[in-house]
Formats: sequence, C-alpha cells, structure tokens
Amino acid sequence: MQVAVLTIDVQSNQELTVYLEAGNKGIKGQLPLFSQLQFDYQNWQNAINQSATSQFRLESEETTEQLTVNIEPLAKKLEDNINNWLQHEYFQNIREELIDFLGASKTFPSRIVIKTDDLFLQQLPWYCWNVLKKFPNNEITLSFKTGTIRSNSVFPRKSQIKLLAILGTSSHISINEDIKILKTIDSKTKIKIEYFPNKNSSQLQGNLKQILLNIIESNGYDILFFTGHGVGISNNQTDIIRIGTSTSTVDISLSELENALQIAIKKGLRLAIFNSCFGMKIGQTLIRQHGLTTISMREKIKDNVAIDFLQNFLENFYLGMPLFLAVKEARKQNLEVSDTWLPVIFQNENAESIKLSDWKLPNILEVLLSVGLTGFNLGLMTISFAGTLLINQNFWLIILILSGIISALLFIFYPNFSQKKYLLAISILALIINVSLIFIFKYGLSLLFFALIPSLISVFIISLFCLIYYPLSKSLRFTGRFIKNVIQAIR
Repeated sequence: MQVAVLTIDVQSNQELTVYLEAGNKGIKGQLPLFSQLQFDYQNWQNAINQSATSQFRLESEETTEQLTVNIEPLAKKLEDNINNWLQHEYFQNIREELIDFLGASKTFPSRIVIKTDDLFLQQLPWYCWNVLKKFPNNEITLSFKTGTIRSNSVFPRKSQIKLLAILGTSSHISINEDIKILKTIDSKTKIKIEYFPNKNSSQLQGNLKQILLNIIESNGYDILFFTGHGVGISNNQTDIIRIGTSTSTVDISLSELENALQIAIKKGLRLAIFNSCFGMKIGQTLIRQHGLTTISMREKIKDNVAIDFLQNFLENFYLGMPLFLAVKEARKQNLEVSDTWLPVIFQNENAESIKLSDWKLPNILEVLLSVGLTGFNLGLMTISFAGTLLINQNFWLIILILSGIISALLFIFYPNFSQKKYLLAISILALIINVSLIFIFKYGLSLLFFALIPSLISVFIISLFCLIYYPLSKSLRFTGRFIKNVIQAIR
C-alpha cells in the first residue's frame, strides 16, 4: 500500500500552507481562503437537514422545517467550487506531483491522508476532487497534525476476531437490519460478535454505562461497532452515543469511555464503526485522542443508505479488500452524489493497513487437513500412473514424497485452495478416480499405505512452516516499519 500525506496549515492571516509527502518527495504549496466553500457547504448541509425524509439515524434537539429540497444541484455547486479552489496556481506543483505519484502506483492501493487541525477542512468532501477520480485504486482518509500517533506496532494475527455491537435507540429506524447483516458476516467469517445491551441477560436491569465500561475493558475486542441514532445538531456535533430500550435510555460520551478505550486498544482494538448520523465529532475524538482507525458519517444519513453501506462494506471487506477500498466501493453504490460523501475514514498515516486476510490467522486445523488430504490424493494418483507406466517400485517412495512437498507448497502460496468448498470437491473426485484406478490395475489395498506418506510429510512441512513463518513475518514487518520511521525522522 502506498501512502501520500497532504498536510494543511491555516496561518494566523488565514493563508493556507500545504505540504505534500508522496514517496520520497516533499513539495510545498499554498491554497487561498475558503470562505466561499464554507458558504456552499452550509447550503448543502441545510438542504440535507431540511429534507422531508423522516427516517434519518438522528436524535437531536434540532428542529427544522421539513421541505422538499433538491439537494443534488447544491452538491454539484459545492463539488465544482472545491475543484476550482484546488486549481489555485500556487497549488499546481502539488497537484502535478500527486498525479505522478498516483500514476506510478496505480496498480497498488493508495491512501491519501488529509492531515489538518482545521475542522472545516476535514468536513469537506475531498472525494469529489477530480484528480482522484482518474485513479480508482485510492481513497481519502483524515488525520490531525496534533493528534495521538500510536506506535507503529504490528498487531498479532488471531484465530478469531471479536466484535462488540453496541445497539443504540431505534425508533423509526431498522437497526435489526444491521444485526441481520452482522449475523450473515458472522456465519461466513467466524467473527465472534457480542451485542450490548443483550436483551437475554440482566444487563437491562443494571447500570448500562458501567456495564459497558467493564465489557470494553475486559473482553479484548478487535472491532467496536455502533448502530442507532446519532446525537447532536449539524453545527454542533457531539461525541455522545445513546443506548437503551424503548422505556429508558442513557447517554455516554467518549470522554467517559476514555480509560476503557485505552485499555481495549492495548489489548488489540483496531477499528471502530459508527453507523449513525453526525459522526464527525466521534471520529475526530477517537483519532485525535486514541489514534484509533474509525469509520463514521459526515452528516445526517438515511436509514436505508446506512443499511446498504454496511452490507456492501462488510461484503467487500470479507472478500479481501483493504479497509479504505472496501469503504470506497460501498459508498460508491449509492445513486445520489450526496450520499456517497457521507462515510468518512479517520486513520493516521503510519497506521497499519487493515485487511481481513492479514488480520485473521488461518484456521491451522483446516489448513493441515487440506494439505494432508491433498497429499494423500496426489499419492494415490502417483501410484496409479506409476503402475500404468511400469515404473519400478523403488522409485515410488521418492515420487510420493515429492508429491507431498508439492502439495504443501501449493497451499502455502495459494491458501485460498484450502477453503472447504474446494477441498471437498477435489478430495471426493480424486479419491473416486484414484481408488478406481488402483482396483482396475489390481494393486491391492496394501499400497494405500504409501499414499499416507505424502499426507504425513505435508502436514509436517506445513506445521513447521506455520511455526516459523508467523513469528518471522511479524518481526520483519516491525523492523521494516521501524526503519521507515527512522528515515522519516531524519528527513
């Protein structure tokens, strides 16, 4: 993964200084004031707030007259003015260098980090920058200049990923659809999902806030997920989540969760997802204070849009896309431009790329079983063909051992072959064919013993590989990041 960092400073005279770090190059530039963009953004924001759609994931004190507003022309005007602003003459050198960077790395996923302490610049939908549209393999993430930078540690791979789903209030929206989506992904990926509040336990009779603190601290979750109503208003977003039932609710701010989150992050928490309205303040708090990668929503979001985003994001993430590209593909599924701007990723530039296949440790038992059965089948096949070619039996053992080694290498470099659906089909077909051939050529059942040899050798080789590869790869990745950080510090 390639990373380019665009650092923007707002000076006391309201002048914007910009610094691009892409690859081994660093370039300075300038941008003009953005007062017109603030006006255009506010018009677009007001249009969303005045939309007549009632099923927003929002609970607030904000009361706006519900009108039928055509949002898209305002979105188009904002997009045009953002691109005009980025055409400034003192910004062209940065624009051209970024194009060169994206062009040189177009075959690799690229992440462009907008790094600034100005909250309005973070609020802007940078997705609409026309330079980025020419290169589909990239995505924007947001970060602070003065935020918490977590040490560039390599997270351990786990045999099972744990997700805590926090269920917020659900009046007029369908958080049950979110739960169904999570359960579907659970069955595919074997991610262990726990829900809070759990309607089948005594949690509802206790202190929800304290129970949640204890759960986050003690259970070692990898992903934190919230679904429900957001709390706040457009121009004054909050870092509050509201949980409870139809009869009672409780508001919890992220400041109250601070200690619990710090403990959870030390135990391996890597990602937070907030599928609710007005999530900018939540994302900004988590990235600035904890350095935690967070997905949240820029403004109000309709219930059906939130559901579709979650479905598409998790499917793409499950299929192996890096986190930022999974978000991009999911938000692009929306038909209206304004809806594609809503999901936001907060992630520091030194954060490790989050990819499910890199995160989740393969099930060793499944891999060993796959390799063993394949070695056994290859052994049967070798015996059959060796017999037909009248090869001397002295060579059979060597051939069988080689077939077992080939089998092990096959699964080392092509682990997707070990998935159950491929394993079952290949194993059954090969066994039927090979056993039939053995009986046809009258070699007897005694030669099945020789077919077990590559199976055992394959299991031994893959076990040894797993014992060496995972600790070694972890050390090499950590060393690589350490050297990179030293080089950046020297620069």
